Amino acid sequence: MKRHSLNKGFSWLVLAGLVIGTTLATIEPLQAKPPIRGTGKGEVVGEYLQQVAVQYTKEEGLPSKDILCLAADNGIFAGTAKGIAQFEGSTWKTVLKTSSPVVALTTLGDTVFYATQTEIGQLGVDDKAIATIRDGVTITEMLLTPEGLYISSNEGLDLLPNGSSEQVEVKAFNDILPPETTVNQLAYSEGRGLAIASTNGLYLYSAKDNQAARIHAATAAGGWFLADVRGVGFDSQGQLRVAAPQGIAFETQEGWDLLTGSEGLPYNDFTKLAVGSKDDVWYATHIGAVHRYDDIWEYRQGRRWILDDDIRDVVVTPNGYSWFATAKGVSCIKLVPMTLREKADFFNAEIEKYHLRTEYGYVDSVRMKEPGVKIVDNQKHDSDNDGLWTSMYGAAHAFEYAVTKTPESKARANKAFRAIGFLSEVPQGGKHSPPFGFPARTILPTSGRNPNDHDSVEHDKEKREKDPDHLWKVLDPRWPVSADGQWYWKTDTSSDELDGHYFFYGAYYDLVAETEEEKSYCREVVDRVSTHLIEHDYALVDHDGQPTRWGQFGPHMINTDKMTDLRGLNAISLLAYIKTAYHVTGDPKYQEHYEKLLYEHDYFTNVLHPKWQNGPGTGNQSDDEMAFMCYYNLFQYETDPKLIKQYTRSMNRYFLQEQYELCPLFNFIYALNYYSTRFYWPEAIGDEIIPEAIDSLKRYPLDRFRWSMKNSHRLDMVHVQKHVIRQRNRGYLYNGYALPIDERFVEHWNHDPWRMDVHGNGTELADGASFLLPYYMGVYHGYVIEDPSSASPTSGSASEE
Repeated sequence: MKRHSLNKGFSWLVLAGLVIGTTLATIEPLQAKPPIRGTGKGEVVGEYLQQVAVQYTKEEGLPSKDILCLAADNGIFAGTAKGIAQFEGSTWKTVLKTSSPVVALTTLGDTVFYATQTEIGQLGVDDKAIATIRDGVTITEMLLTPEGLYISSNEGLDLLPNGSSEQVEVKAFNDILPPETTVNQLAYSEGRGLAIASTNGLYLYSAKDNQAARIHAATAAGGWFLADVRGVGFDSQGQLRVAAPQGIAFETQEGWDLLTGSEGLPYNDFTKLAVGSKDDVWYATHIGAVHRYDDIWEYRQGRRWILDDDIRDVVVTPNGYSWFATAKGVSCIKLVPMTLREKADFFNAEIEKYHLRTEYGYVDSVRMKEPGVKIVDNQKHDSDNDGLWTSMYGAAHAFEYAVTKTPESKARANKAFRAIGFLSEVPQGGKHSPPFGFPARTILPTSGRNPNDHDSVEHDKEKREKDPDHLWKVLDPRWPVSADGQWYWKTDTSSDELDGHYFFYGAYYDLVAETEEEKSYCREVVDRVSTHLIEHDYALVDHDGQPTRWGQFGPHMINTDKMTDLRGLNAISLLAYIKTAYHVTGDPKYQEHYEKLLYEHDYFTNVLHPKWQNGPGTGNQSDDEMAFMCYYNLFQYETDPKLIKQYTRSMNRYFLQEQYELCPLFNFIYALNYYSTRFYWPEAIGDEIIPEAIDSLKRYPLDRFRWSMKNSHRLDMVHVQKHVIRQRNRGYLYNGYALPIDERFVEHWNHDPWRMDVHGNGTELADGASFLLPYYMGVYHGYVIEDPSSASPTSGSASEE
């Protein structure tokens, strides 16, 4: 499947005055480093257009947040419940106060006409009404054309000719219009005349010929009448674009085409449409906005993009900005020229400003006081997987340092590694000390709340009684205190943590540790955790002397019926841990254990079945994130062709499911081996995995607030049925892929991309580490090329955008 980036079909912009959190300064292009193993097909990624939503309410100068209509030509105007406002660069200025709501607006050049419930007027002309509206007459639409002002109402269509003060009935149209017909939108083309979208269909009226006719949409296979037409416009060629519940219809050289949900239309309860300067079309609906350009569909729904889902009007300005009228204000989706490097710099600044917790700098989402408002004094919190998220953040900066060599990137990587190293130091020596080398999940300062008040023994016992999982255990305490009394540290560490730790261990040792002090500390951390695993039968043993719930990897567990469902995944994890430990420390005991697991305990075979699932839309996505980090290390450090072939078989089976999720991290990790060995490559996997990964990085939203997002009503979705997965609210597009990343919420790469609806109120701000890691990994391995001169001959043929 070919996906296109957002720069297709738009002109470059010079943007001034838009603040998105940090200055996008001019920077030197990144130099793509050749891959560690194999060759890749890099893609040149230059400046593209990032969509950024900006919202306007009364605080930005609107006389009312209740917006009924919009108009744009030489200026942008909003008709509200209390008057008309004009946009002035970053705020709005009230240009006319009215006693009744402004129901229609139209502008041509510098001329602006408006209609309220009681009068029709022209801005700037003595501020007096041109006409008073009789009782019982309701204006529905107005359009200013070179022929004059067209006015539609419940009594039909009228024209106020240029230079005239008296309106004329458009009798040719009114005579063929059935009773009780409402005009929804008007459009004008000099060559075609006036197009009229109505509840009874689509009409064309020619003032020159004084003729009107209903449009019959003829095709090679026949034809149909468009019914209940909600929106109409003309493209640059004078061809009609139409929105109706039947679908979106448009004229071509061969006739008419109609696109419905099966062709990719997300939703069809339209209100209006607007044609952009490059013939892209925005369709306003009662639940969000639909954008179509270059055969690509986009759906913009929810507070991330628009203040209110019920869109009353839409206009597109020549710079490609789309503007939406809603009952909660005006929304604008701007197009910001940006590079992926600038996006990375933006997220680095955001994380530094809002997300780092404790002096060690653990990274996670934070809670804000007001929806969509960022403040430094936010509520930071721990999570079960702080070690995992901070490891992935640290690995991102290891790759960043490898390609930038900046002091800032090294400082971030060093700080993150110190945070991860501390997790296997803080549990030692206290009242509840686990065996040496045990890593905590996370830490909290003892100067704050006592987390045992929430994670209590009583809670554990209740959970144990209700949860049939035989691995769940009661821990007392779940949060012991460190020997120095400064920290609570969390117990029951899982494989999630170790997968992240070891992924970071290898990346840090290879790409960041340059001094002997740095290398020695890395070896020390890796050795103590790895030795702990080996000495405890390949398990993490907690302060109670028992293995943790999800930290058991040994043959006596996964090769029996105790953990059969985790046999493949835990085998991959343990092999990656031990192989990484051997690479970092050079201690031959790790290679001995590695080979023993492979050939004496059947881990060579275990890896072939890495995940239990029933196809796309099923399974545990946390497992996916864990598995691919482990695959990465195995393919980095293994040199035996037989084992590379076996791990390739394993990852192929996995990626046949994962490729439809459009995850840039998984795609880049898979591509690293895909372009290296080409052993047994399924035909279903093709070279589009790199363009798709890059497209996801471009689409990755700058807005990281968790807003509610609704997709279950969409026409282009296939719902996963209960015989596949018992959970509801899962689905995928007709092309088999998950929704694009800008139409769902992604916190970390363990999220469920098949979930159609997501709840959120905009107070939780996620960090951008899930962008930083695949981006810098992609640059390091030569898949993202931001400086064409740095692309080596071995990195494949780079395609210009």
